[in-house]
Amino acid sequence: ATRTITPTPTRTSVAEFAISGRVTSLRGAGLNQVMVNGGALGFAMTDQNGNYSFSRRVAYGTQYSLTASLQGYVFTPESACGSAVANTTVNFKGLEADKIYPSVECVNTNADGTYSAHFGYYNTGGAKAVPVGKHNSFSPLPQDRGQPVIFRPGHNVGKFIVEFSDRPVSWSVLGNSATAWTDSPACCQGVVDACGVCNGDGSSCHSCGQVAAPDRGDELSTINDQQME
Repeated sequence: ATRTITPTPTRTSVAEFAISGRVTSLRGAGLNQVMVNGGALGFAMTDQNGNYSFSRRVAYGTQYSLTASLQGYVFTPESACGSAVANTTVNFKGLEADKIYPSVECVNTNADGTYSAHFGYYNTGGAKAVPVGKHNSFSPLPQDRGQPVIFRPGHNVGKFIVEFSDRPVSWSVLGNSATAWTDSPACCQGVVDACGVCNGDGSSCHSCGQVAAPDRGDELSTINDQQME
């Protein structure tokens, strides 16, 4: 009789990837004991240098969504998501509560060789009015480049545009500043997906070239009674 031998199936190896990153202050210092929530991945806590890593590894193409939390801070991005196709690094920046942080959303290169910077801001406190002056100004001059004087809570994107040449421009509000450079992230010419990634030209930005009218006007005295120096 002929004996039939059935081969033992071989196990196909599946690539698995790590998801890790670093959480820092706006000035780049690592933030300790920040809780990073990975949903199905579980939770990871940052060490004294701000580093974190999930113990669970994920298969190719696994969707992930992460958020960071620590009392007294607001984090950017507010959430980070994507699809793991390699070992993935996701970094967060912590913004202290009850402050205003200017932000450069993106920069366009114009046909005449100049640049257009799209500015927004994060307000981690309540609505506040800051008139143009030493507490709300641009460098180099002029101080007033059409920036808001009324700052509403949350992440306010694409509030105004400033044109500049090779020399960078900086917007400062209550001691925090953001600088637009010629090599700042380009504005998206396609569609920004739910993860903040531009589908169309490979660049990324939050405002996607859309600009809202800056908050300027007679609401100064009604929103904030604080006296500025």
